[in-house]
Amino acid sequence: MPCNYTGDRIGCFATVEGEDRPRDEWTKLQNDKTALYKTLKSHHENEAWPEIVHAASNNIDQETLALWP
Repeated sequence: MPCNYTGDRIGCFATVEGEDRPRDEWTKLQNDKTALYKTLKSHHENEAWPEIVHAASNNIDQETLALWP
């Protein structure tokens, strides 16, 4: 989906099931972009997702990652 007014950037999201964590652990994960990226990748890297999903996540700017527990 477009994520700015000009439409030249797109964003995406995924809903995934995760383990229960206390709020401070969610905050820690949100602030650790490398760990957040690894979590994202772990949900599809061995699955038969369309190539565009793999390409998009391989080329993502990790600083743009966010989560909403």
